[in-house]
Amino acid sequence: MKGTLKRFFLSVLACLVVGVPAYSFAQDADVDNRPQLRINRNDRVIRVVQNAPSAEGGEFRLNARCEEGIRYGTVYAPAPYEVETFVNDARITSQIVIEKRPGGSEDESRLELFGGTLTIDDATLCPTDIAESETADVTIFEGRTTTTGSRFNYNNAQGLGTLIGPITLERTAEGESPALSATSQSLDIDVDQDVTVLQGGVQLTSGDRVSAAETVEFDEQAGMAVLRGDPAESRDGDNVVRGQIIEYDLDSNDVVVREGISASFELDD
Repeated sequence: MKGTLKRFFLSVLACLVVGVPAYSFAQDADVDNRPQLRINRNDRVIRVVQNAPSAEGGEFRLNARCEEGIRYGTVYAPAPYEVETFVNDARITSQIVIEKRPGGSEDESRLELFGGTLTIDDATLCPTDIAESETADVTIFEGRTTTTGSRFNYNNAQGLGTLIGPITLERTAEGESPALSATSQSLDIDVDQDVTVLQGGVQLTSGDRVSAAETVEFDEQAGMAVLRGDPAESRDGDNVVRGQIIEYDLDSNDVVVREGISASFELDD
């Protein structure tokens, strides 16, 4: 903790030396004393939490002037540690979180989450020697659902975050609710609406049911998904339904076509 406080005061001192205000991201001491960065978005807060101690290579640097007109914050947790980012009910893990603020404005803040390694220039507090991982090192946990991808980018001006794929999603079984897996090209999170959307060539598999769509709005808390395509399709054995909009009850594994319905069924003799 002493090392963390020392770096915090050094970053504030750097602000005073160059004549700029202290970074509005601040260490949050009321949550088990872990260093945190916070971004406010309307009535919501995105939190970035450092779990790696400085003695193990963890970095927590604030308010660095690494580009003209843009202020940087860097949180780095080398393996086996991870940085945790909390967005609504979702928890996102990565090795690296880099925050960029054009003009120093929190409203324009952007977050970049990815795996890999970096070093910090102690004179400038800027990240250097960034070696971004090429594997799926970013994981989103929400309820029974775990989603992995290669990089998560968040834009606070829009309130939108995108997990870059290929995406792999797994929802565990619980009681009579079956397990489900999915793949897609990307995943979007709307912070204001608390909506998660799988994008691009989405495939869902749960038991014998296999579904395909261009986009899938996924609601983990409600156990529902809305499939959209031209058409979207859901197949259970020889029974197939198609439509522009298909509602999928993830807990019962049942589907209802809401628009543009067509279907084929295998009938018993």
